[in-house]
Amino acid sequence: MQRRQGRMQRVPIRLGSLRTSVTASSATAALSVHGDEQLVANASLARVCRVCTTREARYTCPRCNAPYCSAACYGAHGQRCTEQFFESHVRSEMQMTADHGGDGERGDRQQQRSMNALLERVRQFQDEQQRQTETEGDDDDALAARMQQLAVLDASGELTMETLTSEERKRFLAEVADGRLGKLVALWSPWWLLSERKYCNETSARRREVILEEISSSSEATGEVETPPTTLEPAVAFPVGLFTTREAKAMPESLATLLPNGKPPSPKLRFHLVELLFAYALVLRTFNGDYAQDVADAALLLLARSRVLSADARYESLEHACLVCLEAQTPEDVAANRLALQDAQRLLESRVFLLDALSDMQMLVTQYQHELPGHKKQRKQASKQLAAVLKKLQFFQTWAFLTSSETFRTLAAELAALARPQESS
Repeated sequence: MQRRQGRMQRVPIRLGSLRTSVTASSATAALSVHGDEQLVANASLARVCRVCTTREARYTCPRCNAPYCSAACYGAHGQRCTEQFFESHVRSEMQMTADHGGDGERGDRQQQRSMNALLERVRQFQDEQQRQTETEGDDDDALAARMQQLAVLDASGELTMETLTSEERKRFLAEVADGRLGKLVALWSPWWLLSERKYCNETSARRREVILEEISSSSEATGEVETPPTTLEPAVAFPVGLFTTREAKAMPESLATLLPNGKPPSPKLRFHLVELLFAYALVLRTFNGDYAQDVADAALLLLARSRVLSADARYESLEHACLVCLEAQTPEDVAANRLALQDAQRLLESRVFLLDALSDMQMLVTQYQHELPGHKKQRKQASKQLAAVLKKLQFFQTWAFLTSSETFRTLAAELAALARPQESS
């Protein structure tokens, strides 16, 4: 859509039918979002006219089953079918005349009347075809003018989702959802595939900027104010939420204050973390690295795929967590789930990646909390549920910060070892 400095802006492309295969759990049923879900879900059922390839095919040729949108396209889709169409009508009329006509002059007159009636129907069909062609010509002119207008907006860098009409936005999202626009969109490369050193160098400047902004705002405040996770612009290749040294200094010295009776954290938290990172990676890949284009859908996908967040799931082993992550509803899900599990392994290998991923998850849920649809009562209930989700994420981030990096690297190695036999199967 919008271009910045000559580069194509990334859009939230859904990979195949991945997005349509997600079903929200009962815990997230209250967090419904109004929008283009039904259109996108049904996008794979839409047919395109085989002749003009630009309009929806509302009809099907009874002879060759070719989908077409209008009489003009029917006439152009195949000479053999149209000739057979008229030929069949001629034969049926002639047969009817032979069956019901008589001998001699009376039969001839009746046959002539039948032929005249047939020719009149053919002329009517041709006239209707011509009228539709002219109407479609006007539509084409209007479409060309609109495309020119959008091209001007694109060249000036002002073309966004908001500049599209409601119908254009629905069509765009539908074509993204069923993969038709995939070849036109620059695919996003996950930031966790960079080396840790390069990633830290790329994000260090923005981290320092936000720390200075936080210090400046804190000096003007009369009391202690909780600061949201650090943010980068959504269009860049890095997470929206970042974990800063200022946030690190605000961390408690131990988890004793967060756990009842000062109990040590459960060793099974490691398995829950794997599912969290899996769901996060799946969201980022589904939305081509930019969930800001559709915060509501991205947040709902995160909650649908992380039962730890939405349903307080408990996993007894790493195998158990992986089996749940790899559950597939469509053949396309299999590859996507395995890739997201590999991403979770990569995120575990770096302390910086891990903490930034957890900050980014908090940012996503917080943004959705601010954009909740529905009536006041519904928003209040959904906001309360999301506040509980944010508490879980904050707890996981505190635990991850206070846990040694070696623990997570070991977990990453276990995850890699577990994934190898599954990949070969």
